[in-house]
Amino acid sequence: MAYTVVDTITISAATVGAPPVEGIIDTVMYWSGANWVTLWDQFGAVNPPLLTLGDDLILAVMWANTGGVNARANVDLTVTSPSGVTTTPPGSGQGQQKPPGSGQTVQFAGVSLNEVGTYTGSIVLSMESAV
Repeated sequence: MAYTVVDTITISAATVGAPPVEGIIDTVMYWSGANWVTLWDQFGAVNPPLLTLGDDLILAVMWANTGGVNARANVDLTVTSPSGVTTTPPGSGQGQQKPPGSGQTVQFAGVSLNEVGTYTGSIVLSMESAV
């Protein structure tokens, strides 16, 4: 059986928050495979996901509180298909309060990769003081 490989997936990230609330998107992990054959792996240019048409892509974003106060954060993910259709999957683990030096993982619902071409994504970390 022949599979069509999705060309590329590009993810950009940004952080929104004012000192003393500071944070970073530490790691983006992915799980892919229609048959759940692959495991969680780190997303990146050195290790891009090998995806085929019809796979579901599930992302988990790990953020870290690098500021000096307890902070509450939300992570927003937007994925755009090759034809321009935008998807904003819900994430579990949102709104958690974390002290300085710790963080949280937000896991997003799967996005079906049903078009051949380049998918783009945007991740925004929004933080506020939880003092």
